[in-house]
Formats: sequence, structure tokens, C-alpha cells
Amino acid sequence: MKQVLTDHKNSVIIASTIALIVIACAFAVYLRLYTGKELWYEMFAAIIGVIITAIITMMLLIGQTDSDEKREKKGKVFEEKLRIYQEYLSTLYDVIKDGKNTNEEKLKLAFKTSSVAMHCAPERVEKISESVKEIFKRTIKEDGNALEKLSEEDLKVVLKNLFDIMEAFKADLYENYKRHETLKWNKTLLNFLDAFKLEQNDGDAPQQMPVDTKDNIKTNDAKTADEDWEEKKKDWTLRGWTVNDYLASKNGFMLTLTGSGAGNNQPAFVDVGWYDGHYYIQASYERDPNFAKALKWEYGGRRSHGTWWKYFDDEFYNIPEGQLYTYFCDNKKLREYLYEKIVNLMDIVERENHIIKLKDNVGTREGWDIFTWYWDTLACTYENNADRPFIDVTREKTGNVKIKLANRTEQPELLKELIQKIGCGNLKPEKDGYYVLNELDENDKIPSKVKEWMNKIEEGTKK
Repeated sequence: MKQVLTDHKNSVIIASTIALIVIACAFAVYLRLYTGKELWYEMFAAIIGVIITAIITMMLLIGQTDSDEKREKKGKVFEEKLRIYQEYLSTLYDVIKDGKNTNEEKLKLAFKTSSVAMHCAPERVEKISESVKEIFKRTIKEDGNALEKLSEEDLKVVLKNLFDIMEAFKADLYENYKRHETLKWNKTLLNFLDAFKLEQNDGDAPQQMPVDTKDNIKTNDAKTADEDWEEKKKDWTLRGWTVNDYLASKNGFMLTLTGSGAGNNQPAFVDVGWYDGHYYIQASYERDPNFAKALKWEYGGRRSHGTWWKYFDDEFYNIPEGQLYTYFCDNKKLREYLYEKIVNLMDIVERENHIIKLKDNVGTREGWDIFTWYWDTLACTYENNADRPFIDVTREKTGNVKIKLANRTEQPELLKELIQKIGCGNLKPEKDGYYVLNELDENDKIPSKVKEWMNKIEEGTKK
């Protein structure tokens, strides 16, 4: 009975008030009609007025108290939800950051998921679990090496599913929440990917030399492997590289490009060695961060300023420390793998060195941002103009060099106007929107041509 009264206290108060008003009115009418005394009538009416006022005030206070209690309860629930959801994301990060998923981590995430399920609707919990499943597919690997090999596509999937988890949490936390438009989220994803490409640095590159090993044992194929290795070293030396061979003694080697001033008083180099539990392959052009960024975009791995490195692929990832030379002699497939990787990186370093020399010869220029792009292109952007016209000096596979013009704002009409202003109105754009200003041979004075076009662009933008 007490619980019923508590649950319906407003109804009880209203009913009691109406009953009192009816009784009071009846009594007032009785005094007025049958006693004829004004004083008693007026006193009673005043008392009734005070009672009614008190009852209404009490009802308002009760309503305000209920509203405050609900608001306070809702606030506490919101804070608890926010805490649980933040802890869930933090736990998810802890699980995937080492690229593994231990039983302890599985149990911890399971308990955090049950906490989320206390507040989230079942369909949202299902959506969260689907997103976690997709994230695990991309970031969890038995040997813990998944994050290192995370491709751009994998990163995009991980980010998208993290946003989906956030959407589910946000929809539960905020009433009348409308899901972010897909197009806008896609733009956010692209912004993140661009930011990772431009800024991500994976810490220091390997510096320590491979360990000495005295128990390397050659197999019957060792002589052939050694002969092949000696031939490779001769070829690389003739190509303009210095070979520092410590493969048999220290399980590694380094090739440096002769005449390349790559920064920090050291030439560009490619090397193989041991670092933090595994063998790696590395390439460096220290003075140019874009060299390592492009390698990471193309091949994964890690970078530190102008140095890029990556552990061996899965097939050779678990070669024991101090045993590279033994495996190298015994395993033809490993030799072919290393030769292919080394020659490819040598080619990239040589192309980079060619563009860096061109960059040095062009020099710096006020108002221009001059940088390398993917080892074969020197990009020169004129920042003193809102359209940001730019020249790309690209070394083609034929050996010729193209000087091309476009603008960063991707406005073809403005670019066409500039083409006319610099005296090239007869040129037609290529399919990619570029105008080819020159196609030159390697022996032509390319830096002077680039400077000449810079002058014309500066003058053209003033007209």
C-alpha cells in the first residue's frame, strides 16, 4: 500500500486537494446561507486560500525534486557510459598494439565488452563486435608482426572500423544523434591517411652491427653460393657502389653509393643486418625524408627521417640470430630474395641521387617550395600565388626528362590562362591535366631550363 502511494503521490495530492476544495466550498456556502455572518465566511475563505496555496507549492517542489533526481541519475549514467566506452577503446588498443592476442587479452576484452553490453542496445553491440573482428583481421598475427606490415589499405579498414565503433558509442550517449555522412567520414579517413604518410616516423632505424658468429656451417652448396656472392659484389662495385662485406663473420653487409652526399657526412647506403630479434633490410638517403616516406608507402616497413627499413618477409622472418650466412649458403631462395631486394633498393637510391643532384643545381628560390617526389620527380611549387602553379621535372624510363606544368588548386581554366601568359598558348594539356613545357635529353642543361620556367611563371602570375 505504501509503495502504491509513493508511485502515485501526485495523483493522491491532486485528488485530496480537489476533495478539500469541494468540502470547503460547501461549508462556505452553508455559512453564507444559513448563518448570515460575514466574518466567519471571510475567515474560512482565507484559510482555504492558504491551504490551496500550500498544496500547490508542495506539488511544485515535489515535481522539481523528481526532475532533479532524474537529471542527476541521467548524468551519472552518462559519466559511467563514457568511462566504460573510453576504457573499451583503451583495452582494444592494448590488445592490438603488439600485433598479438593472448588469452589474458581476450578475457580482458570480453569483460569490457560485457560492460558495454550493459548499456548499449543489442544491435549496437553486434555492430561493435563486427568492427572489432575486422580490426583483428588486419592487426593480429600469430608472430606479432602484423602491425609492422600494415598496408595503406589495412590502415584504412582499421580507421573505418574504429569510426564505426565510435558511431555506436556516440549514438548511445547522445539522444537524437544523426550518423555522420559517409562522404564526410571518407574525407576524414583520407586526411588521416595523408597525415600518416607525411608525418609518421617509426623511431630510430637499426644502428647496431650484426653479432659475430663462429659456428656458421656451410653445406654442399656453399661454394656455389660464395662464387655467386663474389660475382654480385663485383657487379655492384662496377656499378659505382662500395661493398662492405661482413656476411660470413657478422651475418650482414652494407653497400654505399660512391659520390652520394646523403647527409650527416655519409653517403647513401643499402644494408642487411640484425635488429631487435630479426634480420632486416635497410636503405638510407638521410638528407631527404621524402625518400624514406615513399619507400614506406610503397613497401610498408618503417622509417626514421631519410632511412627506411623492414624485416625480412614471412618466409625468412624467423632466421635465428647469427645464422644468416648459414641460411644464405644453404637456401637458394633466400639468396634470390636478398639479391632482388638489394638490386631494387640500389636502383631506387640511384634514381634518388640523380634527382637530389638536380635539386642541388636548381638551388633554393624565394617563394618556391622545391622537393623530391618518389625518387624520379623534382617538384617545384610557386607558393606566392593563390593558384599554386607547380613544375614537375620527371625523369622518364626512356632516360629523357620532362618539364611539366600544373596547379595545386586543380583549376584547368586558371592553368590555361597562365599557359597563355608565359607564351605557350599553342600547348594542349595531356590526359592528366599537365602541360609539357619541355622534353629534354640528359645532356641538356636541365637546371637552367627549370630556372627559366620559374622566371616565366613568376612574371606570368603578375600579369
